[in-house]
Amino acid sequence: MEVEIKFDFPEEKVFFEALSLFPGDRIVENQRNIMLIDVDKKMHEKKISLRLRRTDNCNYITVKHSPQLIDGNDVADLIEKDPNNILDVKCEPIDVLKELVPSIGMIENFGNFVTQRTKVKWECNISSTQSCSQSSSAVAEKAEDETLQLTLEFDKSTFPTYMWYQLEIETTIPEKVKPIIEEKFKTASIPYSMGTTSKMLMFMQSLEQLRKENLGEEKKDE
Repeated sequence: MEVEIKFDFPEEKVFFEALSLFPGDRIVENQRNIMLIDVDKKMHEKKISLRLRRTDNCNYITVKHSPQLIDGNDVADLIEKDPNNILDVKCEPIDVLKELVPSIGMIENFGNFVTQRTKVKWECNISSTQSCSQSSSAVAEKAEDETLQLTLEFDKSTFPTYMWYQLEIETTIPEKVKPIIEEKFKTASIPYSMGTTSKMLMFMQSLEQLRKENLGEEKKDE
C-alpha cells in the first residue's frame, strides 16, 4: 500500500521558496502523463486509474486503485512497471487491471498533462528538526540511528486551465515525517495546505472547466 504525504503551495513563487529550504544536488525529470480509461467507464466507477507516464529516459504503465486522500496522506494500491515494449499488454499492471475489472472493454486516451518533477535527496534526524540536512548519497528511505533518508518530489504540473504546485513524499511513517516538514515550512513562513485532491481528479476537473469555457465561447459567437 503506497502512502504519500502531499503539500500544496498557492503559487510558483512559494513553490520555489519551499524548494530552496532543501539545498543540494537535484534531479529534474520531465513527465508526460497520458491518462487512459475504458469506454464503459467501469474503471471510474471502481476508482481505478490507468496511466502511461513518459519521462526523459523511460516509460511506465501504472494502475492505481482504492485511493484515500486524508489530511494530505494519499494511501492507495499502486502497481507500476517499465515494460520492454510499452505496448506489451502482458505486463503486471494490465494483469492487475483485468483482475479488478474482468469485463473491461476498449481503453482510450482521454488526455494528458505535463509535470516537471524536481527530486531532492534529504537526510533528517527524526528526533530534532534542527539536525535535518541534505544527503546526496540517500537513495531510499530507511531508519538508522534515528535518521531518515527521504526523497522529496517537488512537482510543477501543467493542466489544461491552470498550474499546480505540490511536494510529494513517499514514506512508511507519515506520522513522523509530516511534523518535521511542517515545522520547516512554519519556521520559514511558507504558506501551504495539505493535499486533498489527486492529480488525476485535478486533471479531470480542469478538462471540465476547459469544456465549459469553450462552450461559453461558442455561444458568444452565435
